[in-house]
Amino acid sequence: PDVEDQPQYFTDLPEGTGMGSLLVINNISGLEEGDEIGLFDLNGVLENCIPEDGCTPTTDTEYGEILVASGVVTGGQMELTAVMSQDISDFGGPILNGAVDGNDIVIMVWDLSQDFEYQVDAVYEIGDGTYQDNGVSQIESLDAYIYGCMDSEAINYYEYATMDDN
Repeated sequence: PDVEDQPQYFTDLPEGTGMGSLLVINNISGLEEGDEIGLFDLNGVLENCIPEDGCTPTTDTEYGEILVASGVVTGGQMELTAVMSQDISDFGGPILNGAVDGNDIVIMVWDLSQDFEYQVDAVYEIGDGTYQDNGVSQIESLDAYIYGCMDSEAINYYEYATMDDN
């Protein structure tokens, strides 16, 4: 099937700051072509804070959940580069939005066929699961199955399950 190569769900990305944090996922199980992966920072910089625009970086910078990278599953290895925040306020410059160095990488998945978003955990082969300015993290195998009861007659049936957990 024809698969969009640009994300349709995880689209609200900040503009690039010139700094990135690369996440390489070698193998993905439990997802189909067209599903999407989004990387979030739950305490990233939400908006640019630029002194020339009247923003005071030390008091006006807002932090919270921000999407910093996304991609479409097409099979095989996936490489996502997160937009990193830049703070040059010590030199009178701005604080630009994006992921903050040292914050946790949060991996969200959007299942196209079910129109369902969920979080997955990962074991890192390289890196410690945090964003690193111009750093690289690697996941050998990402398990994105949704485990649960797939028996529609059972009282604990989970409609979004993609792998029966008995």
